[in-house]
Amino acid sequence: MTLIPLVATADDFQGTFVEIGLSGSKTETDVDFPNWFQVSIEDTSVNGTLAAGYARRFGRFFVAGRLYHTIGEQESGQTTQRYHDTAEVSTLSFELDNRWGIELQPGIVFNKATCVYLSLGYARATGKWELDRPYYQDRYSDQLDFDGCSLGAGIKQKVTAHLYGFVQVEKTWYQEKSTVALIAESSFVDDYKPSTLTATMGIGWQF
Repeated sequence: MTLIPLVATADDFQGTFVEIGLSGSKTETDVDFPNWFQVSIEDTSVNGTLAAGYARRFGRFFVAGRLYHTIGEQESGQTTQRYHDTAEVSTLSFELDNRWGIELQPGIVFNKATCVYLSLGYARATGKWELDRPYYQDRYSDQLDFDGCSLGAGIKQKVTAHLYGFVQVEKTWYQEKSTVALIAESSFVDDYKPSTLTATMGIGWQF
C-alpha cells in the first residue's frame, strides 16, 4: 500500500486490449459411478490462450472486462477400476475442451509501467468422458457442458507504450453434472465435478 502515492495520472492500462498467452493447468475431477466407484482423477496440460477486452481508468484504479478462449484440451487423467469381484477391468478417462469465459478485473495502477488486479469470472467448457472395457472389447463415450466460476489474480508490466507482459493465476470451479450412460443395455448415472488451477504467462497489446 505504500506504493500507492507513486501512481501516475496518465492513461496507461486503459482502452481496448488483446492478449495471447501460454497456460499450464492442473485439472481435477471428482467422479462418482453409483454402485461401482468414487474417485478423484487429475492431470496437467499446456494450452494456448487468446483474449480481448477493455479497461477503464478511475485515477489510480481501473476495471477491465476480458473475454478469453483456451486452445486445446485440458486433460484430467484416467482411472482403472475392477467391476466388483468380476473379471471386468475398465478404464475411465475425462477431459475438458472448448473452454471459454468472461472476467471482471478490478485493479490498481502503481506507476506508468505496472499494475496488479483481481479476476472474477464465469467459465464454460465441454467435458468429455470415455469408458474403455477391454474385457468386452467395447468402448463408450459422451460429452456434457459445464458452467463454473473463477477467482484469480495477475500482474501486468509494460514493455513499450502499447506492449506489456502479464502473469495470471486462477482457480475455476465447475458445477457437478450427471450423465446417463447406456452400457451393455444397462443404464448408469455417473456424476462429474471438475476444477482447474491455471497459470498463464503472455503478452498483450493496449490500443
